[in-house]
Amino acid sequence: MNMPFANNIGEHRATAEGRPFAQSLFGERRKFLILTGAIWLCWICLYAAPYVLIVSRISLYGLLGFVLSGISGFILSLLILGGVIRTLATQGRHAILIVSAGTLTLGVIQSFLDIAIFDFVSALGNLTIWTSFPYASRWADNFAAFAFQFSLLAVTFWTLERAEMHRARDLELQRAKIAATEANHAATVARLAALRYQLNPHFLFNTLNSISSLVITGRNDQAEEMLSRLADFLRVTLESESCGQTLEHELETVAAYLAIEQTRIGDRLAIDITCPPDLRDCEMPNFILQPLVENAIKHGVADQGRVVTIRIEAARNGEDIVIVIEDDGSPGAVSRGGTGIGLRNVRERLNALYGERGQLEAVRRDAGFLSIVRLPYKHHMVS
Repeated sequence: MNMPFANNIGEHRATAEGRPFAQSLFGERRKFLILTGAIWLCWICLYAAPYVLIVSRISLYGLLGFVLSGISGFILSLLILGGVIRTLATQGRHAILIVSAGTLTLGVIQSFLDIAIFDFVSALGNLTIWTSFPYASRWADNFAAFAFQFSLLAVTFWTLERAEMHRARDLELQRAKIAATEANHAATVARLAALRYQLNPHFLFNTLNSISSLVITGRNDQAEEMLSRLADFLRVTLESESCGQTLEHELETVAAYLAIEQTRIGDRLAIDITCPPDLRDCEMPNFILQPLVENAIKHGVADQGRVVTIRIEAARNGEDIVIVIEDDGSPGAVSRGGTGIGLRNVRERLNALYGERGQLEAVRRDAGFLSIVRLPYKHHMVS
């Protein structure tokens, strides 16, 4: 990839979401500043302690020297912190060498500053305890101490900043995963809604076309009865939940649809619905069986001169529910052609909701049509 994810995180941390670096330093990294201040406060106490314990006293000018030296060390430590942050943000190939060189340079500067500070306070307080040593010796001692201390600070800052970068990266990954999950969920919901709205107009078109045929052929009473049953069917459909309902409610929807078809077909259509009581409250998608029943009528009952039975049977098989829709149409019966929208719709909805566990098997047999729906058993939770 042209833009490594770690680079983006480092830049994000260095700029604190586009804010100035100073604001990021004194805001998000306040704990770094507290740690640095505590370290230099301990440094003042540790270096002043020998003079208090050995000399039994220390002048205010001497204490001022330690305080001023500690303040300068604190300020230079902030430069080390800023360098570590910037270097890690850019992910340079020689990051460690850059930070090491900067640390040693600041150690040199602090060594000169420390000598200058104590020469100044010694002149103010007429002190000779520090100025009596050779300059080179004083500088060498200072450099050894400050270079070691700045190196420890650099290692500490480096470790803490890397930990912050990893934490920020983990947060970004979690947010990305959550966003991807929400996007997939929204896409699935939208897909299911689109499939459902695709199916309803398909059914309505067929029903209204049948009503129109009844009116044209002068069977107004049958057309009026079919309109009344269509209204009942639409009421049952609209009362169903958008995502899931009980098998019992789905069977009521199918019964309302079959009532419409019985008005059109008459006594040539018989219905046999079998569902154990313990399965009636299981959860299933709404409007999933009607297109299969419609398909059975289209292929098994249409243009038949005898009574054809539509059989619907639900049973539990392990952790799944199996629903069979079949008819006993005559062998070689000529069925009306279709576009396959209903069967394709059912398959896509089952796959979107249950993955491989949601299956539809549809077979055109010599005698009628057989459809088998398989989906996971789940008790319907009433909200």
